[in-house]
Amino acid sequence: MRINIIRHSTTKRNEEGLATGPGLDVPLSPRGIKIIKDLKAQGIYPEEPGALYGSALSRTVETLNIIYPGREVTQRACLNERNHGILEFMEKEEYHKWLYEEGGYEGMSDKDLDWAPPGGESTRQVMERAKRCFPKLVDEFIEKGYDLVTICTHGAFIRDMFCAYNVPVLGEIRADAFLDNGKGVTLEVEKDGDDIRMEVVGAIGGDTVKDVLIDYMSRYKE
Repeated sequence: MRINIIRHSTTKRNEEGLATGPGLDVPLSPRGIKIIKDLKAQGIYPEEPGALYGSALSRTVETLNIIYPGREVTQRACLNERNHGILEFMEKEEYHKWLYEEGGYEGMSDKDLDWAPPGGESTRQVMERAKRCFPKLVDEFIEKGYDLVTICTHGAFIRDMFCAYNVPVLGEIRADAFLDNGKGVTLEVEKDGDDIRMEVVGAIGGDTVKDVLIDYMSRYKE
């Protein structure tokens, strides 16, 4: 089974470097819309996407609607972004002050797998959610006879899901292991009982997987 994974385009809060999880269903910004339209004009997206899936948040559906207008998008809450708890409702000055001074956050690393803001998820919890939900999604695809699916979801969820399944390059706890907005990868996915195997077989927006990654921390940290 082939599965394309695309990260949604940007929202205003993304562009301000603020946490945006499932608590805030914010739309794409004008810049975010332009990013997808420009990437589509470059011809980076597969002409035939198969079945389309997004999270329960509108920014994933908006992204797919621009790329593949008129196509039905099935939404699944299990694909939602990481829950950032109280951080989702803070503005920029308060957000950075709390995160780096009061919250004890030291950046993305192995030792921070269990760090979570009040009311939010840790990296480990997102990994565990991915391990629970992705096999069920694959079962759904198999039951419906899909051999090609395109999923639009969120940066932290993609990264943590790939870490959970030890996908090469993305399957690491690294600051740069994030897909750039609007870009993605193509996976060959096999399911054997409860076991899932994922292999990256293509990049959407570049020649290699590294071409579609960003240095997340340098982009957003002041």
